[in-house]
Amino acid sequence: MGAQLQRLPRREVRVRRSLSLVLVVKSENGEKEQTATTLDLAEHGLRVATRLKLNEGQTVYAFSRQGRPQFGCCRVVWTHQRAENRLSEAGLEVMK
Repeated sequence: MGAQLQRLPRREVRVRRSLSLVLVVKSENGEKEQTATTLDLAEHGLRVATRLKLNEGQTVYAFSRQGRPQFGCCRVVWTHQRAENRLSEAGLEVMK
């Protein structure tokens, strides 16, 4: 019999909300920008879908499509590749 995973309660309430964002990733090679869409929001984070390849621990900046900071500096907490449409989902923690 396999080990069962214990599901812990979430720290925060999530709200389904679809917002258009631009994610900016800075590296030694410059900046990379890509559009993203929020899937849900919480007080300290958000879940996004994007074509940008993100890695756990990476720092990204999330802006509204109008260029104003929406969430600002975020840390990638987890990622998941969707096979059916080549989008990546990522959990972002908003850094204060």
